[in-house]
Amino acid sequence: ALFAALVIGAQLATAAFLAPSIDGAWFPTRFLVPVLPFAAGLVAWGLRRHRRAGAVLALGTIGVTVWLLIATVLGDRTLS
Repeated sequence: ALFAALVIGAQLATAAFLAPSIDGAWFPTRFLVPVLPFAAGLVAWGLRRHRRAGAVLALGTIGVTVWLLIATVLGDRTLS
């Protein structure tokens, strides 16, 4: 877990301070994509150790997703 957190921190610092530009046709968080496997491992470790907090966060994520989808279908918001 410590190694994954260090890799994510190093990549986050690189994306924040060494990125040449975030403007362009690409998506701004493209510098964080290489650490997604490390983030998934860190999340799995956290969910194994703190199940209640993980369940609360999962329910919150599902609730916000449903809320966004309903708002988009009804025309109150757009996804872009």
